[in-house]
Amino acid sequence: MKKIPMFFITVIAAFFFIQGNNHLLLLASPNGSSKASPNQKTNPKSSSSPTNHGWEVKRNNEHKQPEIPKAAKEMLQKYNAYYTGDPDKKTIYLTIDLGYESGNTNAILDVLKANNVKATFFIIKDYFEKNPEIVDRIVKEGHSLQNHTANYLKLHTLSEAKIRKEIMDMHDRIKNRYNIHMKYLRTPYEEWSDPVMKTVKDTGYKTIFWSIACVDWVKEAEAGYIYNSILNNHHNGGIILMHAVSPQSPWAVYMAIKKLQENGYQLKTLDM
Repeated sequence: MKKIPMFFITVIAAFFFIQGNNHLLLLASPNGSSKASPNQKTNPKSSSSPTNHGWEVKRNNEHKQPEIPKAAKEMLQKYNAYYTGDPDKKTIYLTIDLGYESGNTNAILDVLKANNVKATFFIIKDYFEKNPEIVDRIVKEGHSLQNHTANYLKLHTLSEAKIRKEIMDMHDRIKNRYNIHMKYLRTPYEEWSDPVMKTVKDTGYKTIFWSIACVDWVKEAEAGYIYNSILNNHHNGGIILMHAVSPQSPWAVYMAIKKLQENGYQLKTLDM
């Protein structure tokens, strides 16, 4: 934390730059929908189908919870899954997926600590094994550590037994090291199918999707883009999906926290 003062000076300068550049807008498809990644599919056919689906939300400019397809709504109810929290509470959940370390997680943790904000981190086995000191810090500083499966595989291609193994392998590793019993799962690629969702529920997990996201898993993602992706679409009960890949992610996290708090929101770990 020795460099925090200079860090804050830098991000505050960036904040005013962004405020004066309103052309930095959230990218969305022409029909107003947004996707977490290019390989996701759209228009789910049926919640009773074994077909694999990508996650999709339809944004609005009223800061209301985004719409999702009918099949996805049915799936959430059937399998104890969530993409938002309470629509009547000014609560936002910051969730950060950790697939690999690109040198930015500690800086994000510095920002969270300086602002007394707790986040939820979804982790895979490779990150856990290669970055034990960072994972230790996440736990020590009171953040929520949750399951992103062991090997980040396309779950719909696996048998029920292998899906369960992907979940419980990660579960047991965290339990054995920290005595933490994880209860939230984010599926790889934010994809779902009925067989996958049934297996996840049968393990006792709740699946967490998202209602606010941006393309921040590439190193080129700029702070202004990430920041505006959040601020243009925030809403009560929002679940923000972020990553720790872009070097500018810590700036974006800092600015987003400050603005959301200014707007009366409380940032919390998942409590579904």
